[in-house]
Amino acid sequence: DGVDAAHTNQWAGILVGGGSYPYKDDSQRNTHIQIRNSTAHDVYGDGIVLFRDAHSSIRTSAAWEIGMEPTQDVGTPDAIWVWTCDDCVVADNEAYLTDSPGVDGGAYDIDWDNQHDTIERNYAHDTQGYCISVFGAGYVTSDSTVRDNLCIDNGLSPRMAMLQGAIYLSTWNGGTIKGLTFTGNEIHWNPSVPGAAAIEGPGDNGGTPFVFTKNTVESTSTLVYKIKTPWQSSGNKYIVDGQPVFAVGDKNRLMLKALNAQGMESSSSVHQSETPKHESGLRLEVSTALSYDRDGLFSDSVLSQLVVLRSLAGQYSPAQLKVTVHLPSGTPTDSEIYALYDFNDVYPGSIQFKRDADPLTGAASSTIRLKTPDGRVLQEWQGFQNAATVGGAVRKFLGPPDYSHMQPLEPQESQP
Repeated sequence: DGVDAAHTNQWAGILVGGGSYPYKDDSQRNTHIQIRNSTAHDVYGDGIVLFRDAHSSIRTSAAWEIGMEPTQDVGTPDAIWVWTCDDCVVADNEAYLTDSPGVDGGAYDIDWDNQHDTIERNYAHDTQGYCISVFGAGYVTSDSTVRDNLCIDNGLSPRMAMLQGAIYLSTWNGGTIKGLTFTGNEIHWNPSVPGAAAIEGPGDNGGTPFVFTKNTVESTSTLVYKIKTPWQSSGNKYIVDGQPVFAVGDKNRLMLKALNAQGMESSSSVHQSETPKHESGLRLEVSTALSYDRDGLFSDSVLSQLVVLRSLAGQYSPAQLKVTVHLPSGTPTDSEIYALYDFNDVYPGSIQFKRDADPLTGAASSTIRLKTPDGRVLQEWQGFQNAATVGGAVRKFLGPPDYSHMQPLEPQESQP
């Protein structure tokens, strides 16, 4: 809780795993592991991972500058993912600026031999690889749910865009993916290779169709998805310039009308893309109170929101986005002084803290307001808001980040 793992040539930032490879199917796993409010950045390999765990979760955390190994000699990393996990949840996280010396290089992944796992309400942007993948290899990956995630400008690598897309559903070594539900996700796909599909699905579903419903796919490539086998697709919104096309099995460049006639799509719609109008600068004003746990550290409710704000504030210059957290008036405690000092060490100076809020108002509820420089409120939220909600709104109005607060990589000592 609240860990910052950074600047290392070790393979992973945060890893919780049980046993060593290879594993017997009945080997014990860690259980009830919680990773939350933590960050991993500038690491050679994976960001935050759960390996061989059950009833566990990764929540309200962030990973960036992942996969910095110059040459592949260990593996192919992702930002936040799970492997051989039973009933594991990845929720309300943010991943960006991910890379890989090989394949992958994505944000989130339900890897092979997983059961009953969920990836929900996460934000992934500006990654070299995919936004989300689900894999099956040698085992069955079963009953996976991918819902309400926000994917923007993934697949920045032309090589990985063509292979993986923004969503990558793949199997090998006799593995299958069964019981996958993909719903309520928002995908903005802008690959440097025009013909790259937003969704690549070469995986085997073992005769149990994937469910793809109520998703929004906005793409500069007219090829929306390329899948191996038909799936249950309905109620989706496709936003493209011109007419979208689809590939299913050995049939290429299918129109939506043809998919409807063959029962592969139902109640989906096509819309034309619109050019976004960006603001020249914004303010994010947050009013909140601070609370602490029994160890004198920030409570989960406070830290989870601060981690979201810190990651967002670190991505834009103050001229683009000024983030201010208004705290109740009064003299800060020693606990607060030390906690804020440690908190600010990740993205120094990215957030301004001011003690000028009404104590009663601040204690009653956390309020977040996104404003124009002249004080006009564009959006307002009450209570905790995750990175997808706040970050997605800021990006809608400001466009891509410039990562102005990104710290330079620490030099590695030469070895004799």
